[in-house]
Amino acid sequence: MSRRFRYYVLAAALLISISFALNQDSDQASDQDYTVKLSPDRYMTDENGMTLYYSLNDAPGSGISNCVDECSSLWPPFYADLIRVPAMLSTSSFNTVSRIDDCYQTTYEGWPLYRCSRDKKPGDTEGDGEKGIWFVVDPIKFPPAYGGSDGSNTWLFHIRSFLNKFD
Repeated sequence: MSRRFRYYVLAAALLISISFALNQDSDQASDQDYTVKLSPDRYMTDENGMTLYYSLNDAPGSGISNCVDECSSLWPPFYADLIRVPAMLSTSSFNTVSRIDDCYQTTYEGWPLYRCSRDKKPGDTEGDGEKGIWFVVDPIKFPPAYGGSDGSNTWLFHIRSFLNKFD
């Protein structure tokens, strides 16, 4: 094999390797591209780092948000039309419901997601534990959708949620 031919093969292999590496990097979303993120403390945030919450007043999987009117001004519904999440989460855990105020809302494991109007900057968790019904979404300790056949919450879910406040 000639020396010139070996250099061409080596150059081609190098170009292919660089091209593959660039494609792999572009396929992986950067932290900036996620619509739902995890904070350093492991709770969910929106794309801007604002904390996401769920309410025990909602029945998981019912497709209904019970936070309307004045409540929704204090607890604005979270909605993202396209969910992009880090590897620790799964997009299949998210869905969208149509609210009675003709808006959409994103759900996680069947639970409508909200922001807290008292949170002023990324990382704030002012609403966590509010009235014993509002909590940050920690996907590791997140309550499963315990519910009766009518979609209502059961006493088991309420007791578990209450005890989780003291973890």
